[in-house]
Amino acid sequence: MSDDDATKDEKSSSVDTDQWSSSPYMDRLANQAKSTDLSSQLFSLARGQRVQAKGAGSFDIDMVNTFLSIFLAKGKLSLACKLFEIFTDMGVDPVSYTYNSIMSSFVKRGYFNRAWDVFNEMGEKVCPPDIATYNLVIQGLGKMGRADLASSVLDKLMKQGGYLDIVMYNTLIDALGKAGRIDEANNLFEQMKTSGLNPDVVTYNIMIEVHSKTGQLKDAYKFLKMMLDAGCLPNHVTDTTLDFLAKEIEKLRYQKASIMRQKDDSP
Repeated sequence: MSDDDATKDEKSSSVDTDQWSSSPYMDRLANQAKSTDLSSQLFSLARGQRVQAKGAGSFDIDMVNTFLSIFLAKGKLSLACKLFEIFTDMGVDPVSYTYNSIMSSFVKRGYFNRAWDVFNEMGEKVCPPDIATYNLVIQGLGKMGRADLASSVLDKLMKQGGYLDIVMYNTLIDALGKAGRIDEANNLFEQMKTSGLNPDVVTYNIMIEVHSKTGQLKDAYKFLKMMLDAGCLPNHVTDTTLDFLAKEIEKLRYQKASIMRQKDDSP
């Protein structure tokens, strides 16, 4: 669609129609933004100011979520954040989906501190986090290496009667293992099985890796055997992890052999 066509389309609407809250018009804008590079023209600052001038009655949270999704899908995070700020300042109450959309983009770009701030803001605004929210936060904290905060988030989730899914368990176990908190990682692994969830290949890969890298080679082998006994098929990550484990075992054998030679050579 050319700029002239977009202008004609706008002029063809009746004067009384609010083009931001009208569903058919909004759908056309969404389709145009997804299929063209005209998003900066379709969602101009002037149009945003016009929305602000119309007052809170001209739009609702569903429309806010739609436009946020469009901006985030186009990679325009700063613009989405500004839109979010304007709408919330005008009295639109965000829902979990609104916060999750923003947090997901922060986590994907590595802005974990910002995602953590949004999570805390949800509590202040009395918007209960859902499972998707906790998944995002734990994923972000895991990548930050903040196993301590991830554990506190887990406690908060459990107190609210929530539950962990396989992704959350894997993320937490990985974070704890990389932080050197092996006993806690082992306990969480057992808790996962007790809850009725079966470890998957990702879980076993994590357990083999963290035990290998902390020198607990017997335990690493134990989890490998456990994985095979459970009928869980290895993948390419398993192969890489086992290569590392094999090198560590060979290194240990060499060290033992060196110690034995020194004993034999001693008078």
